[in-house]
Amino acid sequence: MMMQDQVLKILFIEDMPEDLELAKRKIQSSGITFESYLAETEDEFLRGLYDFKPDIVISDYILPEFDGMRALEITLTYDATVPFLILTGAANEEIITDAMKAGASDYILKERINRLPFAIKEAVKKRDTLLENKQTFDSLRFLSQIIEQSPYSVISTDMEGIITSWNNGAEKIFGYNAREALGQHISIVYLDSDLQMLNDEIISPLITNEQLHKKVRLKRKDGKTFIGSLSLWVVRDRTNRPAGMVGYTLDISKAIKVEEELKIKDQAIECSVDGIALVDRDGRIYYVNKAVLKMWGFDKKEEVLGMRPEDFFDAESNRREILEMAPQHGFKAEMLAKRKDGSTFPIWLSTSIIRNKENEPIAYMSSLIDITERKIAEKAMKKSEELYRLLAENTLDCIWMMDIDLVFTYVNPAIYPMLGFTPEEWIGSRLVDHFEEDDINRMMGYIQMGIEKPADFPGIRFQAEALNKNGEKVPVEIIGKVLTDDSGNPIALHGTTRDITKNVVAEKAMKDSEERLELAMTVAEHGFWDWDLENNEFYFSSISYKMLGYEDNEFPMSLEKWEEIMHPDDRKEIMPKIIGSVKKGDPFNFEIRMSSKSGDWIWIQAKGATFSDNKGNNRAIGTLVDITERKRTEEQMLLARIAAEDANRCKNELLANMNHELRTPLNSVIGYSDVLIDLNIGDLTTEQRKYIQIINNAGYKLLNLINNMLDLAQIESDGMGLRFTSFEPGKIIEKVVDGTRLLARKKRITVNVHVHDEIAEITADVDKFREILYNLVENALKFTPKNGTVSIEAGIRDDDIQVSVTDTGIGIAEKDRERIFDPFVQVDGSNTRRFGGAGLGLVLVKEYLKMQNGTIWVESETDKGSKFTFRIPISPLGRGNDI
Repeated sequence: MMMQDQVLKILFIEDMPEDLELAKRKIQSSGITFESYLAETEDEFLRGLYDFKPDIVISDYILPEFDGMRALEITLTYDATVPFLILTGAANEEIITDAMKAGASDYILKERINRLPFAIKEAVKKRDTLLENKQTFDSLRFLSQIIEQSPYSVISTDMEGIITSWNNGAEKIFGYNAREALGQHISIVYLDSDLQMLNDEIISPLITNEQLHKKVRLKRKDGKTFIGSLSLWVVRDRTNRPAGMVGYTLDISKAIKVEEELKIKDQAIECSVDGIALVDRDGRIYYVNKAVLKMWGFDKKEEVLGMRPEDFFDAESNRREILEMAPQHGFKAEMLAKRKDGSTFPIWLSTSIIRNKENEPIAYMSSLIDITERKIAEKAMKKSEELYRLLAENTLDCIWMMDIDLVFTYVNPAIYPMLGFTPEEWIGSRLVDHFEEDDINRMMGYIQMGIEKPADFPGIRFQAEALNKNGEKVPVEIIGKVLTDDSGNPIALHGTTRDITKNVVAEKAMKDSEERLELAMTVAEHGFWDWDLENNEFYFSSISYKMLGYEDNEFPMSLEKWEEIMHPDDRKEIMPKIIGSVKKGDPFNFEIRMSSKSGDWIWIQAKGATFSDNKGNNRAIGTLVDITERKRTEEQMLLARIAAEDANRCKNELLANMNHELRTPLNSVIGYSDVLIDLNIGDLTTEQRKYIQIINNAGYKLLNLINNMLDLAQIESDGMGLRFTSFEPGKIIEKVVDGTRLLARKKRITVNVHVHDEIAEITADVDKFREILYNLVENALKFTPKNGTVSIEAGIRDDDIQVSVTDTGIGIAEKDRERIFDPFVQVDGSNTRRFGGAGLGLVLVKEYLKMQNGTIWVESETDKGSKFTFRIPISPLGRGNDI
């Protein structure tokens, strides 16, 4: 039971100061006398357990770097009798259950903090009872189990250093299993060089001090070393004599590495020539480096820490800008700073916001650069500009000035006629923007010499190629010199640039023009020739020689040689025309044949014209193009056209003969079979009548095929005309349906007809309309299986009549929908055998529609059916047809 005068030792694990203070007040108000220890991390908690030796632990459930459940596990490992209370704001039944199962004494919600003193008293009371009743054996066994399952290394030895216990955590850290480690000397985890230190600095002091905490070098089974955080304490027997030692080890190599990296970064910031300052959220400076102290004239950091940034600036506007902008966005600006002695100096200030993982601002960092020297240089440069401006604005040479960074700060108006830039465009650009790499490298050598030893560098004169505004090179002469201040320090460069391109550019332009022309002629495979009429000198390009199969300049070209290699017929007919055009000054373009080296005749297109040079001398210049392939193609096309005309004539003769030779016997076959059927001759048997009907049907099919072929031939030869009459489409549709009713009835196909009321009369070729519809309906019935459906719908669309024939037949694959309108095509050869037909019906449909300015299209899905739709004008004038 807790006595009134007992001072209770409470170890708090809490990261919220206000929650900690509230808990302390509640405990004090209940009359409990206590002293406390605060831990926020695992290392702090371990030190608290072993150094502070708490009577009770009160822990928050979740902390940024630690948590209550982990603290509970360590507490039970350290001393299972120490009460452990979890104090948190989370009311989660599952968390409460887990905590209590894990061994927590109680669980208090922060909103019910008034219960905390009672929970403390109850926990202490239970602890006292446990200590009185719990057998030592159970406690040791429980402790042993916890130690064994701990992820941290827990090792015990006797006073001679022989290992007596070795948990799983030790095996993971050092690599030895318990069988390998037990009975070994503890030196197996220490470096040989540290063994004496182990005895002198750890074991010997430990016997006196009971506990020891130290960073030591340790080694694993594989020989690799690491830095460990070692906590040791002495275990005593009942007579209070040292009986052994227990060690708790953590691998802190990564933490030390991070710490070293942070130290390096801190040193880099501390030694930076730029000033660095850190400001907290309350606007107080909590860090500055040496450069800040030097800039503002302070001796110690303590003089600056705690001050506000606005205290370091002179103008009220500067202070207001810092106060308003920095907390929200950070900012960059040139400002006037005030030193400790009251003097002012210009600085460049750049402030940025430091944010935590939740993107919340937690501090501000400012970079400060003293720009006094730059300001002095700018002032000197401005003075220099004033002195030279009058002269510079009126000279024909380009006068310029650059700063030490080789950025142009001034150029006079002469830059515009020279390179095409206005002074405003040039100023602010860099030297490297206006020259290519070779010239820049040469200039940088001169500039470096001038900056390093300005006194020994009176100036330099050299030639280079500047780039004008269009990116073209302009030869220039440059004279340059380094400017210095009163102390001899370089502050700028200035000089003049003169355009020396007048003659060079003219020569280069001519050369470039010739090269471009030669290149273009080569790419196009065009030969080039030049005839100097005054001196009768003839130039023949390499492409011209190659065109005729000769090497370049294999023979000297002349007018006589030209005539020699020309075809005799062309020499006689065309050469006089070429000479005449040259003398008159007229351009010419002739196709001639010239003999190649192999003896073959090459067709050449020769073009030319006469010109006068600047001295008044006349010359003829022209091109040669090999057109042999074109001529060969033209000849083949001519032969093909003649062959096509012959074939067409033969076709027409065949059709004419077929019309006579086939129709005459067919008429007899059809006529006599009709007579036999109609006369109903009694002597004929049923089988004979069947054969006569077959003959009759075959005759009509053959006649229909012949008629279709003749119609198609007439259409192709533009020999078929149109006869426009007015008729009612609905009646034609009824007649077509009646004419195909026998086939529909035979296959038990339902035929649906829907003619919209708005259709009255149209003007078109009624025979062609009937034939179009008949072919579409017959095809639909032919390709629709038994018990299927064929639907016919007609209506008005704009100025057209639109008719659709839809079936539930075999359908047409997408790849075949265009082919079905080609002559003699059926999408599947088997269809010809199954359904019959020659493949001309849809061809004639398309041609009949085309003749009447109509269109047709098909929509189809395989095995589901097809829909053919055609449109023709309701009047032949509807789309501008000629009747």
